Formats: sequence, structure tokens, C-alpha cells
Amino acid sequence: MKGVDSFPADREGMTHKPIITCAGDWNLFCTLEAPLVAAIPQDSCEWRRSYGRVTKSVYLEASFTKYNKDKVQSELNLLKRPIFHIFWTDCVDIDYYKTTLREEVETWLKQMEKNGVTDWMVVLVETYDIRKANKLLPRTTVLDKIKADFAVKHQEDRFISVINPIKSEARSADSWRSLVAKIRNFVLVAYNKALIKFEEHMREQREKRNDPEWDFCSYFILQEQLAFVLEMLGLYEEALVQYDELDALFSQFVLNSNVAESPKWLDTFRQPITSWQAVRLTALIPQHLRELIIKKKASLLDFRSYLYQRQSAMLLLMYKPWEIASRCLSTVHNTLVELSLLGASAVDGAAACWAQLACAETWRACDRLAASAATNPAPNVHGNALELCTATQAPLLHNAKDKLHELGKLCGLLPGSPDPTSEQLHLVVMLSAGMGDSEPNNAQPTPTDRLKEALCSKTSFQQYYLELAELAMGTYKHIGRLRFARQIGRDLASFYSELGETGKAVLFLTDALRSYEEEGWMDLAAQTRLELVAAAKKMNDVDRYTKLSARIASTIELEILVRNFYFEEMMKSIREGLSEKSEPVLTELNDCFKVVSATILPSERGVYITDNKVQCRLTIESYLPKTVMCTRAAISTEISKQDKQTGRRTPVKSYKTDLSVNGSLGTQSHSPKKSTGDASVENDNSYLLTSIRLDDLKPKNPLLSPLNFTSKLHYKEDKSLQKTTVECQNPKLTLKRSESTKYRKPSVTVRNNYENAFSTCNIQLTPGTNELCLEYVAKKCGTFKLGQISLLVEEKLEFLSNALITTKMGYEVVTQGISVVLNKVEPKKDLVAGLEHDMELVVTSGSSPILEDATIHMKTSTGLLLRFGGQLSPMCRELDVAIPACDAFVTTRVPLRLFASLQPRREKTVEHTLIILLVLKILFTDPKKDISAHPRLEPFSPGQVYHAGKATQVHVLPPAPKDHDTAS
Repeated sequence: MKGVDSFPADREGMTHKPIITCAGDWNLFCTLEAPLVAAIPQDSCEWRRSYGRVTKSVYLEASFTKYNKDKVQSELNLLKRPIFHIFWTDCVDIDYYKTTLREEVETWLKQMEKNGVTDWMVVLVETYDIRKANKLLPRTTVLDKIKADFAVKHQEDRFISVINPIKSEARSADSWRSLVAKIRNFVLVAYNKALIKFEEHMREQREKRNDPEWDFCSYFILQEQLAFVLEMLGLYEEALVQYDELDALFSQFVLNSNVAESPKWLDTFRQPITSWQAVRLTALIPQHLRELIIKKKASLLDFRSYLYQRQSAMLLLMYKPWEIASRCLSTVHNTLVELSLLGASAVDGAAACWAQLACAETWRACDRLAASAATNPAPNVHGNALELCTATQAPLLHNAKDKLHELGKLCGLLPGSPDPTSEQLHLVVMLSAGMGDSEPNNAQPTPTDRLKEALCSKTSFQQYYLELAELAMGTYKHIGRLRFARQIGRDLASFYSELGETGKAVLFLTDALRSYEEEGWMDLAAQTRLELVAAAKKMNDVDRYTKLSARIASTIELEILVRNFYFEEMMKSIREGLSEKSEPVLTELNDCFKVVSATILPSERGVYITDNKVQCRLTIESYLPKTVMCTRAAISTEISKQDKQTGRRTPVKSYKTDLSVNGSLGTQSHSPKKSTGDASVENDNSYLLTSIRLDDLKPKNPLLSPLNFTSKLHYKEDKSLQKTTVECQNPKLTLKRSESTKYRKPSVTVRNNYENAFSTCNIQLTPGTNELCLEYVAKKCGTFKLGQISLLVEEKLEFLSNALITTKMGYEVVTQGISVVLNKVEPKKDLVAGLEHDMELVVTSGSSPILEDATIHMKTSTGLLLRFGGQLSPMCRELDVAIPACDAFVTTRVPLRLFASLQPRREKTVEHTLIILLVLKILFTDPKKDISAHPRLEPFSPGQVYHAGKATQVHVLPPAPKDHDTAS
């Protein structure tokens, strides 16, 4: 028998079939047995079950045997007892029926009634004779006589006539089809009755489970009969339920025995364990284990192996190899726990051997089944069988690897361990004997062969261990379970470290450390760093050891004693290991320090001017347990990209003179008009930040971003609404696979250029918060942004951070030119023509100092004279004024006398022009040489001059460019 979607070729495990006895003419039946056996499984039949259970469609097979009145089977034996009975006859003679056949049928039916059998049928086989087809049919046939004599109410359908298909195949089709259908139906009806009685008896036995004389092994065999029948009927899922109920019942007894009085039958499973053979995942019934259960001689491992194999057989028939793999881990775990609770004695490593073989055998079977399902899929095989199996196989490989490592530790096979002792060699012999022989006729080594070989030598053990570990890690990565992959990587790192291949160990540990730091597993990250620093010391890698020591000393998850120890190791390594190196060792600043905030302090003049200090206050939190000397702290700067692309130069602030009645200073500028590109640059610079905190730099968690969902209406062809769905607009982005590369944060290994940088030297960095004031003297104009942060500790260990590079934190530097102003000494007095007036030439050096030999050449228009104040020298139109050398933003005042002649014409306003030429030396620093330049600046002096007599106004106008003299 089999389920609707099953195939007969895949059911080699179940040898039981429904037994149907045949009475009457045995020779007649033998002629019909072959076509009848072949016809019964050809079509399905609905099985209507009692108690409101779901109707199932099943395929039936049957096994026919001769009726024996002396061989009576118990109703509780569902497998060996006949389930249906048929009486066969080909009698067509009424007289023969009355004299002989009637008595035979009557005797047979009385025996049925005596044995309580109600499931039977009488079949009359007729031979079609074409010569008698045209004759008149007799009024009463043999079948009618049989019905009249033996049929009672509702039993007429158990008497049937069929034309012999051997003699006339064409004429017998309908009657033969009806016979086969009735046999299927009556067999299922018989099973329904038998199962009702059996389940009632089984329920009564289960209710007695607390009786002292109750035995689990007997009950197990009893309920397993029900599982066998359900398997025989093709109901594999319901058969699996029976095994699961037995599994749960046994586990509950074991758990209760730990807190209450243990039943006597449980002592059977406390016997010493002498065998730990690998499970065989086939549909065949392991009869040797079943016999041990029947005889109550099975150990706990024997019972668990049998139960797991039967559960796996049901799952194999259901084409669910992935569920076999998932059940294996729970079975192994529960069995090991039960061994501990029951206290069953066993050789050291026996349980580990059994668990390793169970996982390896399950993995091999599932891998083979998944591969065959992918190449030749059956109609009822899950479409993603290979993916589902792969997802469940990784834990199997992981557990097999761990159990193998446990065995290697027991047998002295781990790397770095001494040669095995005589006791360990004896243990290997005992473990190999307990595994038994492997399966015969195998082209490839079985898990038993591989384990025996691995326990024989260190080389074979290492090869098998690395194979399982790397296969498990690769499978974990394939299914996206990266945490488990990193965990196996740590195990491999420890294994390679013991092998002496420290370089490979460092790769696995570094990969795991990245993952732990990214996901916030700080305790695991701290333990991994301790393993890394030990590996670095073993490799004599001074640079790595120094950096890791600093990182461990800053790890707050570790004990303070451990942190202090590695702090001293860091200082010792800097003084001894790195003393001969010319360049410092570069490492991450965030490992030992935290940038809390950075602020560019405002300038006293409101703007940042060349040759003046720009200050930045940097707040750093130190995680180191002790105070450390920071030789130099610096923040690199880089010119804005806009300044680089456009070649823009910040305009020099122009100087000007406003000679007016009240002596106020004007605001006129000679700088050219800004272009559109400059305007965009200024607009970009307006967004420069001058202060930022570390919290502002934290990236947003993409998992907290809202999903883009929309509702969608689906309509039928007739425009009526079919359904409404809610759909995600970007499912690929939301459900994309997590890449392992996201754990690889960029490492700060490139040091920026610190030629133009904020810096300060020799600071004591104490544990906790430290405020540093860094200074920089601006030499160039332009827009600058803050870049890389550098903390040089003890001149040999430099901590770098790119935290500020992506921010818009910066400042703009401008140049303030020399200012020349001609003012009245007495601002309230008007300038009147014909009178001398005291004036004052005010020269401010600006952002750059004024060097030696700086002069101002002044030239007036006709009618306007001047001379130095306090001197009796004659007035003139041209005057050279020497400006003494001075520092930046120093003001020099030169007294002058100004006289405007009276004009012959009587006009209200007389305009005069005063040209001021400034000739000075400014040093420009060139990478190759220093040169001196004498640029000419173009001041202008608008003002008003009043006539003495009639208050005629005289204006001093700015000169035109053509009126300027060239400076020498």
C-alpha cells in the first residue's frame, strides 16, 4: 500500500501488506491471483474514517493466502492477522450447489462468525460461453441461491458474480472492475473497524502507564503496530505522529525520573552501553534493534537510534530530507541529556562517537537526497529542496566538527598535544570496536570509515577536522548565518595556532573581530583581541602587538588589572620595540580615544586673516587606564575643492580715504564684480560648520528606515474587485542578502599631509575627557576644511581618525590690506581755502607687517599745497612720506599741513585732486627662492574744501587711472 503521490519503487522498507484469505476453490483462485494482485494497486480509493477524521485517498496492495481454520490470529496483531476473507467458487449447477457447495459455504461462514469476523465476501466466477448466450437464462442462478440462503440485511453487496477474465477478457471488464473496487472498499472498511478496536486497547494500555508492572518496551511495540499499518496504507505523516508520541512519552518518563520515583522498566535503559553504531537512514526496518527492544535488552543509544531511524524513514517517504536534518540535532541533544540523567555507564567518548556519526550520516544522506531531488525531481518534492537542505546541513556539520574535536582531545590527537599514551590507544581500539562494521559495497568511505581513520593518526584527524570545519563555515556563509561562520573561524584560528600556522589563525580572528565590533558584541570582541595579541607576540610582530596592547588597555569590558598590564606592555613595546623605527606606527584613533567635539574658536576681528592664529578646541575622551604623554596633537587642513577648481583667490580688503567734513571712513571698494561661479562658492562656504559633536557623525540605522508600502486593487475580467493587497515597492532593496563586506570598515592606514595643520605639543592625556587647544597660523587665503586627526603618543605610536573629513567643518581666511587715511586734526572745523589746516596721515599695516624703506608719495592738483606738520619747510605739490617698519595691525600717524589757494573765479565749489601712491616691500615666500616686489596701490581721497571768504566748497576728487604715476 502507498499514498496517492508515492511510488512503489521507493517503498522497499515496508514488506507488510494486507493479508486476504481465500477459501473455496483454491485452484480457481490461483488462476486469478496474478491479475488480481496487479489490478488492486492501479487506482486509489477513498478511506472514510470514523470520529470525523479527514478522508484520505490511498493506494492498496494485497497479499493472498489460503484459508486455515486452525490458524487464528489475535485481533491485536494488526500485521499478521488476515484483514479480509473471500470464498471463491465457479459453480453454476444448482444441484451441485444444493448437495455440496451450500454446506461448504455454511461451514465457512460459521467459522467466520465463531472468530468474530464480519469482513468477508463470496465471489462466484462464471465462464462466458458464447454457445449458451442465445439460450434462455434459468430463473434462479447459483448466486441467487447463495444470497437467498446466507444474505442478511445490508449484506447483499458481499455476494458478487464475476466473469472469468482468463477465459473472456473483453466480456469480463466491467465485472472485474467492480470486483477490484469492492475488494479495495471492503479492505479499508475492515481496517477502519480493526483500528478502532486497536486504538481503544492502546488507549487503555497507555492509561496504565503509572502502574508498577507497566512496561514501556511492550507498549512501544504495541503502538508501533499502528505506525506500521499507517505506513502500509501510505499515511506516512500519521505514522510519524505515532513515533513522535512515543518519543515524547519516553522523554517525559526520563525527565520525571530525575525528580520522582523511577519506574522499574527504566532500569533497562540504564544498562552499560556497548554499541554506538551509526544510524542507517533508509526505509528499511532495523530488525536487530527492534529485536533488542522486544527482548528488553536495548540500551539507550540502541533505542534512540531505532526511533530516529524510523522517524527518518517516514520523512524520507514524505520527501522531506531537510526535516531529517533539523530533527537530528534535537535527537542528539536529548539523547546526551538522557544519558546524563539516567546515569548509563559507557566508555569515554562513546556518546561523542554516536553523536558525530549520527550528524555525519544524516548530512551525507540529506546531501545525496537533495542532489537527486534537484536533478530528478518527483512530482511531490518541494521545489526548494536543495536550499532547505543546505540551511539545515550547516548545524549538522558544526556539531560533527565539535564532537570530533572532543574525541581528538580524549585520544590525544589535537595539535600541540604529546603522543597518545597507552591508555589513549586502548581507548581508540574500544571506540572503533563499538562503532561496528561499515556498510558493505560502498564505493566511497562512510562516516564510520572516516571516523575510524581519523582516530588512528594525527594527520588523518587534522585533515578530517579541517574538512568538516571549512565545509560548515562555507555552508553558514552561503545561507547568510555569518555569526556561526565567525564562531567556526575562531575555532579554526585556535586549531591553526596549535599547528604553528599563526598567520592563518590571525586571518580568522581578524575576520571575527570585525563582525563582533560591527554588531556590538563587545565582550566577544575583547576576548578575540586577547587571542590576537597572543598570536602577535608569538609571531614577534611588534607593530601589531603594540597596537593591540593599546586597544586592549582601552577596552572597558575587561578587568582593570588586565588593562593595566597591557598598558605597561604598550609602553614597554614603544620604548624598546619601536625605538629604532624612524616613522611612527599608525593605528585607529577610535580604538583608544573618542572624539567628543571639535570647535573652531571665533576670531577677535570677526574674520580669519592671514598671518594670524586660528584656534580649534578639540575635546578628546581617553579610554586608556593611565595618563599618557601626547607628543603632538594635530588636525590636517585642506583647501576647499571649489578654490582648487576655480583658482579663486579671496579678495584683499581695499584701503580707502574719505576726506570729508566729519572725517568718517568710506566703504568704497576697487575689487571686481563677483562672477556667478564665485557666488556659488560663497553660497557653499556659508554652510561651513564651526562646531560639531561626535553624535552628529553617527550614521543612521538602515533597519529603522520606513518601508515604502502601497495598497493595490486587483480586478477580475468583469471589472469586479477580486482582492486588495499591500505591496512593498522596493522588495529587492529590503530583502537583499547581507554581504559580509559590510563588516569591513575602512582602516586608517594613510597619513594625510600635516604641513598646514592645527597642532599643539606635549600634552598629558588623562583618563576621561581632555580639552586640547590647537593653533594654526594662516599663511594663505581661501576656504579650508578640517581633515584627519592625529595624536602622536610617545613619539612612536600615532593614532589617526577620519571622523572630520566627511563633515563640512572649516573656515575662510582673508587678507586685510594696508589702510591709508587722511584725516583732519580738528574734525569740527571746515577746510577753508586761503588758510592752512592741520591734517593727519593715518597708515595701518593690515594683516601683513610693513618692512623697511616703505614710502608714500603724495601729489596734489594745482592750487593745493602741503608740507610736514611741525616743520617750516615751504609747501609744495609733491611730498614723500617715509613709513617706519612695523608689525601687523600697527597704526602710524604722520602730521601734515594743507593749504588751498584762493581761485580768481568766484565759484561756490573748487575741486582739488590729491594722489597718494604707496611704495612698499612685501616678501612672498616661494618654494625655490625669495623675491621682493614693489606693487603700487591706488588710494583715492574724495573730500570737501571750503573757501574762506564766501564759503566756496572745494572737493578733493579721486584720480583717474591715467593720472597715476608709475611707482619706481
